[in-house]
Amino acid sequence: MKKIIIALLLIPLVHAVEIHEVYYDPITTESGGEAVILYSEEEADISNYVLKTESSDRDVVFPENTIINGYFLVTDANWNERKDNQAWPSPDYEEPMTLGNSDAGVALLDGEENIIDAVGWGDEADIEEGLYEGTPTQDVPQGKSVQRMQDTQDNEDDFIEQTFSPKSSLVTFTTNDTQQALLIEVEVLLDQPTIENVSLSSSALLNNQILPMPGHNTTLAITTSLRWPGAPGSVSINGTRLDGENTTYTVNLSLPYHTSPGMYELELTAGNTTQTLFYEVLPVLAFLLDASTLSLSSTNNQVYGDYDMSTTQHPTIQNTGNIPLDLSLQRTAEADIGIRYAFNTNFSLPQTLTTDPVENNLHLSPTQTVPLSIQVDVNGAEEGKHNQALLITAKP
Repeated sequence: MKKIIIALLLIPLVHAVEIHEVYYDPITTESGGEAVILYSEEEADISNYVLKTESSDRDVVFPENTIINGYFLVTDANWNERKDNQAWPSPDYEEPMTLGNSDAGVALLDGEENIIDAVGWGDEADIEEGLYEGTPTQDVPQGKSVQRMQDTQDNEDDFIEQTFSPKSSLVTFTTNDTQQALLIEVEVLLDQPTIENVSLSSSALLNNQILPMPGHNTTLAITTSLRWPGAPGSVSINGTRLDGENTTYTVNLSLPYHTSPGMYELELTAGNTTQTLFYEVLPVLAFLLDASTLSLSSTNNQVYGDYDMSTTQHPTIQNTGNIPLDLSLQRTAEADIGIRYAFNTNFSLPQTLTTDPVENNLHLSPTQTVPLSIQVDVNGAEEGKHNQALLITAKP
């Protein structure tokens, strides 16, 4: 009997320039609402590159000094005025372009007209050659996009229907673009005190910066010393009555691990005096996989994932950080055991595992879980035990 043991590890990810997503049939308008998202893992110069479509061999021409590093949003002219959702980001580059709503495609060409990447949708017979790779993906409804899940140079396998959520170089994760106020009211009866000092302490705190522990809440201890003009009065913090004979008070706050990165303000008031503390929550990119080893065989060749982190024989991944994440998967080495995976419970839209990393744009929110289903193909494999490793990488 053949037995396969799959170990789950973590390593970095590298990608090349590619067409990541195409929004070709907007809801509001055909003029100004279309978009193409490019992506490059590393900085790349795409000066004089062009987007070729059914309507023009040079529908979009990128000017000199056009640099891409990450996501790069290319849109039709007047995008900011005519886009379907005004909350969507501004483009990295805009120029009049025309994308067909069915049986069409778009290709990225370099300055020497070499095809770098292409994606087509609809009937292959009606799409110009060079505007798709392999077999075109299916047409999607109005208001939906086609988004890359992997790169096998076959659009039908590489792209899926998706709700459009545009990304650009102008949208980044930051730690200082938000500020929220946490107000602690200190009610003083009888004599009015004066706050002498306030301190904030935590095992996760360094230089007023908090690095949350993945999957675990952080306890913040807030200590304040009050000076009374006469006899100590009675003090309450957030409705909790404290011993009026003491002049130093401490209250513990629980900071959830998924608290969004940013600057936070802590304000304490006693009598007629107020003191304010500031602290910064740093971004944390992390995930937890509830399974470490899967044992499969020729007679039991697949396992279905679920959303429950306590069922270790049904793999589940949870975002235990405080920023959204995507995942990439790959195998450690080529072998005669085929492995496929899917991020669902019914093994729909499976992906083939290769030694090249495949980025899966899950946009997994903090605390959110996703199932990981695994299937192996032992046809042609020698009898005996085969150890295979599936490598998982988190990306913001």
